[in-house]
Amino acid sequence: MTVSGSRRGCSTSCAARAVGWRTTLSFRRVLSVAVLWAALMLVRSAAGAEPGDGLTAKEKTCNDNAAAWFKKNWPDGKASTPNSRSTATYASHYHTTREKCFILGVVNGVSYSWQGTLHTVTKQLIDLDANRAYATFMETNSRQSVCIIEGRQCEAQGQWDMLVRALYFEDETAKQEALKQQK
Repeated sequence: MTVSGSRRGCSTSCAARAVGWRTTLSFRRVLSVAVLWAALMLVRSAAGAEPGDGLTAKEKTCNDNAAAWFKKNWPDGKASTPNSRSTATYASHYHTTREKCFILGVVNGVSYSWQGTLHTVTKQLIDLDANRAYATFMETNSRQSVCIIEGRQCEAQGQWDMLVRALYFEDETAKQEALKQQK
């Protein structure tokens, strides 16, 4: 999967673009972002780095490239039309073993029509250097519609979150949970 630089003309392969990125502050969404942030801080502290201090050149470049990518695609973190609105958030991580810079985008959107209100949550993990989506999760009105990691189907948002933390954000606790579930 590739991610186009434009918000228009997107297919389901880049679901984040199809709905726009929107952050609606529900408890579950805030909790999942908090868990991801905590996992990133654990990885950084295990590596002996303080948040904001002691970044390697590759980590700093990754963070800078992720911020530039996000600003290019979501200048103010919001998008809206007369019938919809969306916001986006992101987290970046330089994976030392894979030597890749990943960005995890979370988009929450709401649209209105004569059929009712549609709430959409989209998460996409992108390798910034290759401009390739590794994982996509999309949920509409609390019903999962897409859950894919490296071309394989996943079962639920919790599994998607855990595998992304384990495989791409180098979270040792998530790796152990994933191994337990495979048994």
